[in-house]
Order: sequence, then C-alpha cells, then structure tokens
Amino acid sequence: MPLLAKKDRSPTGRSERASDELASQEQKLLDEIQRLRDFVENEPDRLRQAEDEAARILPPMDDLDDRRRERSFYERYGRGEIKNERRKQQLSGFLIFLLISASVAMGYWVYLIIQQAIV
Repeated sequence: MPLLAKKDRSPTGRSERASDELASQEQKLLDEIQRLRDFVENEPDRLRQAEDEAARILPPMDDLDDRRRERSFYERYGRGEIKNERRKQQLSGFLIFLLISASVAMGYWVYLIIQQAIV
C-alpha cells in the first residue's frame, strides 16, 4: 500500500492542460490588447463626437424657471380667482395713487399757507 496517491504522470496529460491554460491566457491577453487598441484608435473620435453633440445642444432658456412657476400657479388657481386678485391689485394701486396725490396736495397747501404767513 503506497503512502502517496498516484498522480497522473503522463507527459501528455500535464502538457495538454498546461497548453490549454496557456492558450486561454494568450486569448485573454490578445482580447485585452485588441480592446486597448480599439480604445486608443477610437477614443479621440468618440470624445470629438461628444464635444460636437454638447456644442449642438442648446443651453436651457433663462426664463424656464419663470415658465414653470407660472404654469404651477395657473394649475393651482382658477381663472376667476386670478381675475379677482387682479381687480384687488388695481383697486389697491388706485387707492395708493389717491393717497400720494392727497399727501402732495396737502403739502402744497401747507406750503402756500406758510408763504402767505411770511408775506
């Protein structure tokens, strides 16, 4: 009874496995080399195409945020509510105009009274 198990000592069995391993490693290396060659040859063209595409694409419009805000506003409020709000703003504007006009008129009236008192 041998102490060590018999190994396949046939020269063809071991060399076939080694040559298969070497062939698979060689194929992997050749594939990697081809991939790197493709990368080196085609990457400048890909980069140039990406730059051209980026140059062709227009930047977003400046008023895009305003349009989105306006669209969301109109979605939230109905046309009647918007008309009522505009009417209130117009009335408020008219009242502010009257207030400023009255202030100017009173200031002018005070100025005239002071002028008459001095003379």
